[in-house]
Amino acid sequence: MLSIYFVLSIIRISHLFLIFLTRIFAGGEQDYQLYKKTVSRVIWVQLFLSMVGDAGFEPATSWSRTK
Repeated sequence: MLSIYFVLSIIRISHLFLIFLTRIFAGGEQDYQLYKKTVSRVIWVQLFLSMVGDAGFEPATSWSRTK
């Protein structure tokens, strides 16, 4: 079963790709460089979150309830 983090990362990346396409055809090189920087950060964060989610860790808000 796919984790929710993995599904969210796919949705986020595809959404940013659509923004990228519209920016490339409407904008110029500066928009492209900004897009590359933003997407690389988002991809690494989403991959980290999906790995943490697959490792079985729960969000920090639920830890306080179990103590």
